[in-house]
Amino acid sequence: QLSSAEAIAFFDDDACLLDHVIPEDLFTSDGKLVANGHTFEVPIGDPSWASHMSKFNISTNQPVSYMIDFPVLIWREMLRDFRIHLNRFVHKVENNDSIDLFFRAYDTVSRRHNIGIVCEYCLLLNFATSSPKWRHRYHFVTYPDAAPMLPHALHHFHAGDCRRP
Repeated sequence: QLSSAEAIAFFDDDACLLDHVIPEDLFTSDGKLVANGHTFEVPIGDPSWASHMSKFNISTNQPVSYMIDFPVLIWREMLRDFRIHLNRFVHKVENNDSIDLFFRAYDTVSRRHNIGIVCEYCLLLNFATSSPKWRHRYHFVTYPDAAPMLPHALHHFHAGDCRRP
């Protein structure tokens, strides 16, 4: 365990903040974490990672991408529950939160669906939406794919170079 914090903020190394981020951007007044996402339709038979991972993780054809704004907030204890979930799904073991087994499961799922690198934030937060234990601890804000939104950060901003263009 690297942190004792209740919630962990993740930030990609190729994302740049556009403005100040204040607690009200991250937490609701009742203590829920804010999760911003884009919804998008996935056509039946679409071989994309979103289609495969949503079916794997939440059994739906309308996944949500949560890799649209940073920081991405995750409850620390949910990471353990997700490891148990993925280990159960792939290795058919109960209550096993082994990190080594988890990374093998993650690799297996990526190779099985021929999707390469997957969106870890999408996996975690789609897991949260489907979890009776975790869904009530988040405030999920979703935007249609074409809808404008004002993110706190830009992702893939000049391949990690945050200087103005």
